[in-house]
Amino acid sequence: MLEAIRYLLLGILQGLTEPLPISSSGHLVLLQTFLNMPTVDYFLEIVLHFASLLAILVLFRDKITQLIIGTFRYFLKGDKSRVDDVRYVGLVLLGTVPAGIAGFFFQSFFEGFLTLLAVGISLIVTGGFLMLVQRASVDNTRTRIGLADALIIGSVQIIALLPGISRSGSTYVGGLFRRLKFEAVVEFSFMLYIPISIGTMILEARDVTSFSAHPFLPLALSFLASGVVTYLAFKWFVNAVRQGNLKYFAYYCFVVGAIALALSPLF
Repeated sequence: MLEAIRYLLLGILQGLTEPLPISSSGHLVLLQTFLNMPTVDYFLEIVLHFASLLAILVLFRDKITQLIIGTFRYFLKGDKSRVDDVRYVGLVLLGTVPAGIAGFFFQSFFEGFLTLLAVGISLIVTGGFLMLVQRASVDNTRTRIGLADALIIGSVQIIALLPGISRSGSTYVGGLFRRLKFEAVVEFSFMLYIPISIGTMILEARDVTSFSAHPFLPLALSFLASGVVTYLAFKWFVNAVRQGNLKYFAYYCFVVGAIALALSPLF
């Protein structure tokens, strides 16, 4: 029973922190440390991230379907009215390149920061940037994403390879600094998340050494929790930010970051 609870907590934590700008990887490091579980467990991370990916696919199923149909109609039937769909897909692919290259070549470097000290500092940095774009999350009105926007939003994902720096948070900040409307930034952020998540899982799969280390039922419970909570947390988050509450996520990052620093062996 205790083991099942531990896996359930990890699933809930992944689900809560994936769409929120508070770093899923950083929180997993914290909880795995407290639960005395391996800090780097590639198989478990793949399972939890796959559950979150499925939730995101469900959340954006209409947009994804539109882009797929539009792209095929443009290239196979010459339907020029779907050029905006093709353009959007191209921007997503372009935005994926910077973090994809960095993750492929420097994965081991970023894994060297899987410590409470690094996570604490990174969470505080995340909170600081969220405070800077609090007003922009409500005031921005531009919805059309351009080439420069895609490159900047995609590039800021590189720093999110550090545990404690939120991937979603970094893309929100990048897009809001570009004066894009929050809803447009969120949509583009999670379009980027789809290929990035798939690529990350492929890279992590190379380092999986054992599948039998995890009991099936607790693992299944963790998977289910991660997917369901990701879906619900995303819905809640978007509504919260529309009401101007982004600053509260910054406060949360400051508090958790301070706790991580206090618990770090170097403090």
